[in-house]
Parts: sequence; structure tokens; C-alpha cells
Amino acid sequence: IESGVKRILLSLRGVPNIDHSSITELAEIVRLARKKEVELLFCGVQPRVESMLRRLDFYSLLPEEHFYPSVVVALETIAKEV
Repeated sequence: IESGVKRILLSLRGVPNIDHSSITELAEIVRLARKKEVELLFCGVQPRVESMLRRLDFYSLLPEEHFYPSVVVALETIAKEV
């Protein structure tokens, strides 16, 4: 993560399924972002992926407001905060 980056928005729109090892890698990305004081945001999480994220307690790493239904909603929300 380069210096000066404040937020990273990851779209999972095209991800229909996810496994344990992928969630472990996402958790590591969350930790790296937190260490660099970068806000990590997700959008477009598909229902099956959301179910796995909940089952493996991924949502305990980030507040629910870091998850958006779409890129458009995420960017509109971010724009209001700036």
C-alpha cells in the first residue's frame, strides 16, 4: 500500500463464491491496511460470499458500514464524507 492512500474500495461483485483460504487472505489485507492507517471498504458482496464471510467471522474485522451494496453507493457515501 503506497503512502498517501487513505481508502481502498474492493468490489466483490464478480465473486460468486469464496473459500476459507481466500477469506484468510482478505483478513491479512485488512490487517495490512489497518497497520498503514488505510480504510478498507467492500462493495457488491454476493449473498453466498456474504454468508461465508459471516460464517468465518470476517465481519468482526471491519464495521458493517465498510460494506456497500454497489460501487455507486460506496462512492456517493465517500464523496459526502470528503
